[in-house]
Amino acid sequence: MGYRTRALVFLAVAGLVGCAGPLALEIALTDEAEADYRTHVVEGEGGTRSAFLAWYARREGVSPAEFEARDEALQSNPFERGDRAAIALGAAVYAEHCMSCHGFDARGGGPEEDPAHPAKDFTSGIARLSIDLNDGVPPHWFDAVYDGKGPMLADHDPPARAMPAYRDELSRTQVWAVLHYLGSKQVSK
Repeated sequence: MGYRTRALVFLAVAGLVGCAGPLALEIALTDEAEADYRTHVVEGEGGTRSAFLAWYARREGVSPAEFEARDEALQSNPFERGDRAAIALGAAVYAEHCMSCHGFDARGGGPEEDPAHPAKDFTSGIARLSIDLNDGVPPHWFDAVYDGKGPMLADHDPPARAMPAYRDELSRTQVWAVLHYLGSKQVSK
């Protein structure tokens, strides 16, 4: 099916059933995923990225060095579409690191959003169409999270982009997990 046909089919279906965006946070974020992420990552030692890499290496049964090497090699989403555990992990990452700007429902408008540079609305028709046309989240979304995006904001100390870079705070696996959550689907009636 060609690009135009897929776009028209998506728009027709979205218009009929109403694609509301990612799964609601209260559905996607399981108590277990939230508790595990908080215990092993947020309250872990060595910073969020290091604590996550150590925790996930234990989960995968490999050394932290081996998992870090695998993480650094990730070029695309490592999670299977619809993987509920990955969606729950991504929801935990989102709640901890993204919700303050992108809001509880991923529409933007979080309490720390800069009104001069609104946060992306992941429920918009354009965002949902991008997910469908790419059969998952568009690769440039990863770049925006990992490397930052938008103009430099000189009034921040230290100066940062409107969408700050998370490469020093989050592993590639964490970024793909949050994008996996944002690419999940909730259909409204």
